[in-house]
Amino acid sequence: MLLHSNLQVPPESLEPDVYRIEPKKPTSDYPDPEFVISRNPDGSIVSKYSDNFWDLSPYSTTSRGPRIIYFVPKKASSSFNTRFVDDFKWMMFVILYFANRGPRGRIGVAAASDYANCIKKIIHYCKKAEISLVSFFESNEHLTKYIKSISVNRQLIYLSSLLTQLFSVDPAISRINISNSNFLELLKQQIVKSKNLRQQTPVIPSRIYSKLITNCNEWVTDFTSNSKSITDFIVAIDKNKNLGREIKSQYRNGLNASTCLPNFKLAAESYSLTNYFDKYQVTNVANFSRHLRKVQNACKYLIPRFN
Repeated sequence: MLLHSNLQVPPESLEPDVYRIEPKKPTSDYPDPEFVISRNPDGSIVSKYSDNFWDLSPYSTTSRGPRIIYFVPKKASSSFNTRFVDDFKWMMFVILYFANRGPRGRIGVAAASDYANCIKKIIHYCKKAEISLVSFFESNEHLTKYIKSISVNRQLIYLSSLLTQLFSVDPAISRINISNSNFLELLKQQIVKSKNLRQQTPVIPSRIYSKLITNCNEWVTDFTSNSKSITDFIVAIDKNKNLGREIKSQYRNGLNASTCLPNFKLAAESYSLTNYFDKYQVTNVANFSRHLRKVQNACKYLIPRFN
């Protein structure tokens, strides 16, 4: 049986290697160390299974967000314990090749990074508990204890998705046997609990609240004063996915030195937004997106204040 990667691969990119399962074998083999996890559009290899990190940049469809899954920290010391690396890699491989493809049919790079970060948190727990990663999933006690220890809603949602993906794979293939089949019900209870905690309204001191309102008013006023230029800038960078992006990002999109468009700083100058962006330390498209959300939240604070 041949399995293709679950990764969402853009049309112009080349897929990773195809994984072969021998039908008569009771368990699946680990991929060959030279198994290709990611390729550039020109066919050159970016990451192999044996690498200490998997660079999924060729399959990213956005200019922001994590694209590299590190199995060994970038600045790991020579004494770094690689005990969990093999299981971590295999678990990610199971998700990318064996697990359910989900409602959209494929797994995006951002989702793959979320799964990896979720596993890293579990590894941190395993180190303290002095158990292996596989033992964690096979232990009803540890799995239940870990779920109950999480109070952050987003982490619970990621964990729920991770466990669902792993649970969907035959343990004979994945070598991961999740012992607690009631984990979804337990997770649902924890998610409801975390939402209730998050919805509690804190009492904000009047001095801090007054400062917040002043800042929000300044952000909205500055935005309104430059709204025409900002709107035109948003439309321009939305229409052209290379305008305002880093040069190396434009190279990945097929442009070269003679065809590259202005980077973010130069594009901002052409729309007379240099002073505005300098004031709010907006230096790239990702910063700009966060700044817009900040202004939007400022409006949400001010509307009830002035009604």
